[in-house]
Amino acid sequence: MIVRYSKVRAYQGQESDLSFTLGKKYLVLGARFQSEGRPAMVVIRRDSDGTPVLAEFHCFSIVDPVIPADWCLVDFGNGSYGLEPKEFAGEFWDHFHDGDPDAEKTFEQVVKKLEAIARTEAAE
Repeated sequence: MIVRYSKVRAYQGQESDLSFTLGKKYLVLGARFQSEGRPAMVVIRRDSDGTPVLAEFHCFSIVDPVIPADWCLVDFGNGSYGLEPKEFAGEFWDHFHDGDPDAEKTFEQVVKKLEAIARTEAAE
């Protein structure tokens, strides 16, 4: 899935979130759906350092809706669900954010695979 940052979001007391560029396309690395009126979120890499972060889905428009067939649905409990690559399931994000080299390698491999899928879809 590819999205475009189309609606400026406020962030940490600033008028706009400098993590994203208005009009730029981003590769979606996952999605989170939450209960109790909380917004749906997408996992994308921020511009400044490429770190994957959660951002409100309503600030983005969908450019390419294709979700790879091997993504899985994850139940986080309390009415929260995620849709993400199977490689990101379980404790992957804990390991990744702790700087585990294997998790970082897996992350880069998955990103390359998703970019290849996006290029293939765009070519068709």
